[in-house]
Amino acid sequence: MNYKKIARELMRANNRFVWASVYLASFNNTNKVENMKLNPQVSMLWDNRTGNNTDHTDGFALSAQSEVQFMEPESQHEIRELLLERNESLGPLLSHKDSTIIAVNIDNYHLVLGYTESYFYQPSPA
Repeated sequence: MNYKKIARELMRANNRFVWASVYLASFNNTNKVENMKLNPQVSMLWDNRTGNNTDHTDGFALSAQSEVQFMEPESQHEIRELLLERNESLGPLLSHKDSTIIAVNIDNYHLVLGYTESYFYQPSPA
């Protein structure tokens, strides 16, 4: 997958990223969930860099500064179905009685391409 090409296309789309929210599924009794309850300000990172010379030209890192929102159980059904449709291997987690869906609402993105291109974005509100 050519991440740099995808990133450039996203940048051309009115300088806005499409994703204002990302949804995570987790068990309730994890350190991750407890930490997010204590501090809902979180960062996420997508990174394909490998430590090789190709990182100079093909490296791609995207970070997102975000705030989590724990969804009420009655409002999780639609998101559970969408997650399961995208990745059926999540079935055991999504159907477990101790699982929850967390909305990660993106405040801003920082995109780095190679070592020389750096861009900041705010997603459009839904």
